[in-house]
Amino acid sequence: MTNKHLVSVLIPCYNAEKTIEDAINSILIQDYDNIELIVINDGSIDNSLQILEKIQKNDQRLKVYSNDTNIKLIKTLNKGIQLCNGKYIVRMDADDISLKNRISKQVNFMEENTDVVVCGSYMETFGYRIKKTMSVPINHYNIINELFFNSSIYHPTAIIRKSILENMRVSYDEFFPNAEDYKLWYDLSKYGKLANIPEVLVKYRISNTQISKINNLSLVDSTKKIRRLIINDFFASIGLQYNVPKIITLKEIKKVKILLHKLNCPNNLLLNYYLSLDKYSIASFIYYIFSFDFTKFKRNESIRVFLKHFSRKWDKIKPL
Repeated sequence: MTNKHLVSVLIPCYNAEKTIEDAINSILIQDYDNIELIVINDGSIDNSLQILEKIQKNDQRLKVYSNDTNIKLIKTLNKGIQLCNGKYIVRMDADDISLKNRISKQVNFMEENTDVVVCGSYMETFGYRIKKTMSVPINHYNIINELFFNSSIYHPTAIIRKSILENMRVSYDEFFPNAEDYKLWYDLSKYGKLANIPEVLVKYRISNTQISKINNLSLVDSTKKIRRLIINDFFASIGLQYNVPKIITLKEIKKVKILLHKLNCPNNLLLNYYLSLDKYSIASFIYYIFSFDFTKFKRNESIRVFLKHFSRKWDKIKPL
């Protein structure tokens, strides 16, 4: 079967000799065969490049590029976008596995929903921890609500409409290291809808050396920046010029609480406000505790606020 639209699968690779072959094979055996597989070797010092070149000899759909030095993930991804020729760009990491029908399901979804600019799916973990299904909001409204707090599309599951990236000049932002996908989803949400397919299409490998653990402090800082950006944009969209500060006082948080109440804003926006801060006084924290409508849905985020305020080791605390 030959499929109509070319799909580019983009995989950055750095020292992935133990996993890259399985990741690539999961793409090459897809039931959607009109693909190009763009793998960028980002200055690996193990046998990753040799493995890639060996596979390339047997399947010309694999296109291997190498950076002279290790330029890191964000620059590599942006370089990869320029190399992709497909109507859609499918993302995956060098240690994950795509199920055989992943691309066909996502392409069919994008073709049927032309207003969607990026679509993800559920994931199933394997490796270091117990296998479990990782779910996400499905429809655009719920995804946008979750976007106030966290990335609501799993990066290794994403399929992106390339024309939007090109026409709107959107790319991964180096100002938000380790949360570059979160920022990209927010940027893309300005030009169309976001979606997730409620089905496991990717197996996500868990290891004790993942970048999200190694660079946890950078991830936390970038996430807070995005939250502040989203809140500021929200206020601007309703005609208010207000910039969320990094440090909050009791007087300031009371002012914000009254403002949000007058605007009929959801209480979870106050929680997002707190999660975007670098520091706040004990008085303002107590005010937050007794003014926020706790729900099971945001229980973990509330725990994060508590840990962030009282733990001196917050920098090392794994995000919930």
